[in-house]
Amino acid sequence: PPTTVGLGFPIATRLVPADLRFVGATSPSGSFLPLVRGTQALARRAVAQGAAIVLVDTTGMVAGPIGVALKSRKLQALEPRHVLALQRTDELEPILHRLEGSGSARVHRLPVSSRVEKRSAAARRAYREARFADYFAMAERREYGWSALRFSGPRPGAGKRLPPEALARLGSGLDAEPLYGEVAGEAAFLLLAGSAAGVRGAAVRTFLEVREVRVRGLADIASVLLGLHDAGGRFLALGILDAPDPAGERLSILTPLPDPQA
Repeated sequence: PPTTVGLGFPIATRLVPADLRFVGATSPSGSFLPLVRGTQALARRAVAQGAAIVLVDTTGMVAGPIGVALKSRKLQALEPRHVLALQRTDELEPILHRLEGSGSARVHRLPVSSRVEKRSAAARRAYREARFADYFAMAERREYGWSALRFSGPRPGAGKRLPPEALARLGSGLDAEPLYGEVAGEAAFLLLAGSAAGVRGAAVRTFLEVREVRVRGLADIASVLLGLHDAGGRFLALGILDAPDPAGERLSILTPLPDPQA
């Protein structure tokens, strides 16, 4: 049976099956919307699977306007009944002041244990690297055609491919080597052999007569971390972009995903 703690609500002894959301970063900064929506979706999924209590362990980003904004958005999305505030002094008060003014949740201020040790940035980075190494220890390379995939960001395979002569003329004006390019409506996507740093987007827009252009370089996306999802958008596994093949319009991805067709 559930056991009761001093906060006045039961702690369930049955665990809900694990699920994950991919937000595209290892830091909350710059990923507010996917982070808040992902947290909300996971909490709702846990409730739908029968969890009586959902405990959300949030990130450590709490300082300054950015930290306050992130936690405030999470609170709005989750609408919790209780908020456990672990703070050494008063670092959470700007967040709690807003929350208590709304009267939407009961706040419990708790001290931080003296046995908690603060990890340095180097230690946190080493920990992440070790976890990633463990995760990809049994990974295999999977080949995918661009046309069989859908992308959440700038993507190939969504428009009409530029012919080699057009790429050559474009490259001479950019002082770069375009490997692949396409135009869809008034938007263009361009993949370069090296880095896209310093490439003038205005020159590409003028040449292709489009309003929007996304330029990426192989050097910029080498070993980028990917989130692999099924057709319904549910996260399946992580992947590492290994070797894009612009000529064959294929991607090689290193992933432990057991079913590559999923």
